[in-house]
Amino acid sequence: MAMRQLVSILGLLFLLLLHLVTWCSSHAPASPLNVRVESRDLLTQLRWEPADVNPATSSVTYRVESKLYGRAHWRTVCAATTETRCDVSSALRHPGDRYHLRVRATVSSSSPGASPISLPWVVVEVLPLETTVLSAPTVTVTLHKRLTVQEEAGGDEEEEECRVEDEDTEDDDDDDDYDDDYDDNYDDDDDDDDDDDHDDVADDADRVNTHHGDDDDDHHHGDDDDDDDDDGVDRVNTHHGVDEHDEDDHEDEEEEEGEWWELSVAVSMTSGWRRRMARSDVVHHQQAEVFTRGGTTITERFVGCRFRHAVPPPRGATEYCVRVRIVADYPRWKTGEWSPPVLCLAAPISMLATGDAVSEGDTATLRCTASDNPDLDPIQWSNPHGHTLYFQSVKAHTDPRVSLLHWSSTRLDLAISRVSTLDQGVYSCSLFSLGTPTANALLTVSMRLMLTLMVTLMVAVAVPFLAPFLLGTAWGIWSAAGKRPE
Repeated sequence: MAMRQLVSILGLLFLLLLHLVTWCSSHAPASPLNVRVESRDLLTQLRWEPADVNPATSSVTYRVESKLYGRAHWRTVCAATTETRCDVSSALRHPGDRYHLRVRATVSSSSPGASPISLPWVVVEVLPLETTVLSAPTVTVTLHKRLTVQEEAGGDEEEEECRVEDEDTEDDDDDDDYDDDYDDNYDDDDDDDDDDDHDDVADDADRVNTHHGDDDDDHHHGDDDDDDDDDGVDRVNTHHGVDEHDEDDHEDEEEEEGEWWELSVAVSMTSGWRRRMARSDVVHHQQAEVFTRGGTTITERFVGCRFRHAVPPPRGATEYCVRVRIVADYPRWKTGEWSPPVLCLAAPISMLATGDAVSEGDTATLRCTASDNPDLDPIQWSNPHGHTLYFQSVKAHTDPRVSLLHWSSTRLDLAISRVSTLDQGVYSCSLFSLGTPTANALLTVSMRLMLTLMVTLMVAVAVPFLAPFLLGTAWGIWSAAGKRPE
């Protein structure tokens, strides 16, 4: 009997305890959820979802701390903030190193005498240069004609002053978007027993040596990378703009003669971006892709702010397209975003028109050729008075002497029979494309030699017969005027 009562009491106590645990767990505030790192151009923020508390009876603040991987000492980045984000850019001083970030919530009740409740830490690991997104630079592309390949200036121009786009809004005046107060505290608080240059990094710490090859899953510069590495980019001599294969290509180009064009690419970044890259010792270069629609893609590397590349005149394509991205070489290899959208420039279409020099009564030929016309834009010939003779293969003038000799997408040839001196003048050939390129041709019509000789002979024969009449007429006029020659 006593045993039964004991069992019943224990059962009731167990049920009561289970109910209390369930009730407490359902009413206890939760730690920050969905803790994540968001970074662009080394400007990094730790974000999270707010803790589940009743704002009518409780308030919550958050604390964020950071440390280098393998160290025991944590440093405060954000203290007692009510926002669900914290700028940790200044805490991640070395983009190639591994860091730990943690956040926790502290719940304060509005009830008198209630003590604040600190919830468990939520820890995340971050590699700054691997996590950050390298934004695409602002790119300006120009295309103009050059005479020879030897005029090419090359793509590596570190001495040129870069164009700057100011966008920093921080209170500090160094335009790097970093908090200088935090930087100073970070530098001054280094441990005395640490004889390297990294704050908070002990010599015996188990930190990842990202500067000289790491053993984690994140590949160093030159290793294969699953992220954006399917473009077949050969990462050789990236510090000097052009690799050995590119130099061979330039030597082959210099042997060619004829018409060439220069494609010039100018890159600009924000002043804050440039200072952050320099301050964090990130070595980077620009990677440019030049291609024609449906043609071959040329990948080039350059440092500095301008890249120049010699391209042949368009053959079967009128547009050269360019896109550029930033590639970090050190301390970790990292590719950035391509410049959107792809910039395409149309090489100006050159027109060549040839006229004729004929004698009166002969047939004159007018020829017109366009360097390229992939869009099949119409070509037309106009006479010196501005009247259209032919539009494509369609005759637009009633003159029966004008006929079509040849027509294609890049060529229009005409013939004018039985020409006269009234037909001579400047004829225009136009392509109805962007800018309406036009070429002029001169038609010269001369009188026939036989006709000229006949007119000259007639004048020479008539002068002796007309001379007495002309002299008598002059004598009569002078006599009537009372003037006689002496």
